[in-house]
Amino acid sequence: WISCTIALPDGNDIGDIDTDTIVLNDNEEIGPVWSRTNQGANKLLVKLSRYQTQEMLNGVEGLVELTVSGELIDGMEFKGSDTIRVIKRGQ
Repeated sequence: WISCTIALPDGNDIGDIDTDTIVLNDNEEIGPVWSRTNQGANKLLVKLSRYQTQEMLNGVEGLVELTVSGELIDGMEFKGSDTIRVIKRGQ
């Protein structure tokens, strides 16, 4: 799995995220396979398919920016990015 923690700005409730709209790098095939809210911390933990993510990054090396995006139940969009280092297998 690829773990991702989503936190919204103050004034927004993590329970308002429509988890069916969450995708990685605008790829509708890579959405959460598992999610859990932490209401006390106002965060959502999602697990994305490691296999699908590796397939998307096939042939890529070095630093890569990944973006998770989605919508709240009222239609407002959110997104956040982070950079990972992709290495060849066996290195």
